[in-house]
Amino acid sequence: MFNRKRQIRECTNQVLCYDTIESELNLVKTKGISIMQRKDHCASVIGGSMIVYGGMFENGNVSNEMLNFDLQFHEWTRLFFKGL
Repeated sequence: MFNRKRQIRECTNQVLCYDTIESELNLVKTKGISIMQRKDHCASVIGGSMIVYGGMFENGNVSNEMLNFDLQFHEWTRLFFKGL
């Protein structure tokens, strides 16, 4: 998450949802596997899921994890894929 006061991007494992009707940013309570805090990841919404790939952990290590966040049930699962 971007900290406006210090201008530093921090690692977080929070899911935030912007309500366009109320103009509010809300914290989503999630279920499923525990997700390590990260920044600089890629994410894309496909159907009812948000797919998250990679990112950098607080210790500077880079992740190659692929995660699925079910947008209806707010549940995290880990995806596994075969390399090319």
